[in-house]
Amino acid sequence: MTTEPQQQETFNNEHVDLKVTRLPQCGLKLDITVSPKTAQVCHAKAIKMVSHEVVIPGFRKGKAPQEVIKTRYGQLIQKEFVDLVLDLSLREALSLAKLQCIRESFTKKAPVIYSCTPQKVHFMVQCEAQPLVPHVNVDDISLSKVTTREITERDCERAIQSMVDSVTTFEKIEEQHHVQEGDYVDCEITEISSNSSNPYKHLNVSPLCLPSWLYDALLNLTVGAQVEGTTSEDHNFSEDDGEFKKVDYKLTLNAIWKGTSPALDDALAKKMGAESLETLRSTVQHRLQQQAEETAARKQLVILDNFLLQHYPFEVPGSYLEAEKKTRLERHFTESKTTKNNYSEQEFKHLESDIENSSRMALQLFFLYGKIAADHKIVAQTADVDEEFAHWQMHMLKLGQMPLKNLSKDHKELYDRLADAALNRKLRQFIISKAKLV
Repeated sequence: MTTEPQQQETFNNEHVDLKVTRLPQCGLKLDITVSPKTAQVCHAKAIKMVSHEVVIPGFRKGKAPQEVIKTRYGQLIQKEFVDLVLDLSLREALSLAKLQCIRESFTKKAPVIYSCTPQKVHFMVQCEAQPLVPHVNVDDISLSKVTTREITERDCERAIQSMVDSVTTFEKIEEQHHVQEGDYVDCEITEISSNSSNPYKHLNVSPLCLPSWLYDALLNLTVGAQVEGTTSEDHNFSEDDGEFKKVDYKLTLNAIWKGTSPALDDALAKKMGAESLETLRSTVQHRLQQQAEETAARKQLVILDNFLLQHYPFEVPGSYLEAEKKTRLERHFTESKTTKNNYSEQEFKHLESDIENSSRMALQLFFLYGKIAADHKIVAQTADVDEEFAHWQMHMLKLGQMPLKNLSKDHKELYDRLADAALNRKLRQFIISKAKLV
């Protein structure tokens, strides 16, 4: 094998001469020349196949002389010959160059046939290869260690106040009223860049319960008012999904409420399942600590993902990228309740670019983690799926939905999804256990 400029490689054996040109997004251009001997064998086989398919008066089926067959059925022979020689030589070429191609990609563009006779067969075909996923030595991975955020007394008070708000009764303030501390409000916050909106109901307008940028924005507003601004970091509120990012927003105030809350005492604590107010505070502290540890673990996984993307870059097939991009774009429109018509040309191009980048990274991580799992023979066992099922049950209960009590393979879609999640969790925990955390 010799390597030529412009990512071209050449291969040859007794059957074919092959030139492979690598194109962007795992594309391949295969230039194949078939040896005369192989071409002649294929042509003879084509004649034989046709002779067994046709009936010529005066001859038994399959016994007519070749010259008679060639004279009467030359076009049919040529068709069979082209199919045979292209299929055989393409298989030989892929095996020779050890190429793994996406089967569906061969149907997108017809082969370009330069010559196809028993003396000379030369053609070109384009296809997509499976990605060349690099090997990852997990012992060489070095990651910044994420420390668990310390839970403060203010965090506990905020969580308890949220529990109190859940049993508060509300009376709508109908007259013209300016929002003040202690009110409760319904509002909608729209992220301007993505045009995605989130409605909120019965927000407690207090510095304890709201980040400072939202508290300041709500004060003195009246129902129907709209204001725009930029979020700012409030160190009393942690970011579960990573580092704080400024976001331009539009705030719409929909309603103002007066809330009447029960006294925060042992009686209320008992209604909430605790023996006393002191026990409730201890339970909340423990739950917040668990949440902080889970947040730290998620951040550690984000750091791992970023490390792999940065240190092990590779291209993904264009067809995979387009399919993932289409799925994510459709999901974005569904979740944001928008269509392409809601965006200017420039805004839509920016959205498409963001989705394409996220799609590419998701595919790269999918292949990288898949290779690591295969290299280390990591699979999801029944116990792993059961653990993931327990997480799913808790999540459904938090959403107010009654989950399945038991999981079986009869629930194939859910089982497969949980098995994938279990493998993903197990695999990443394995990698982090091997990595150097500094």
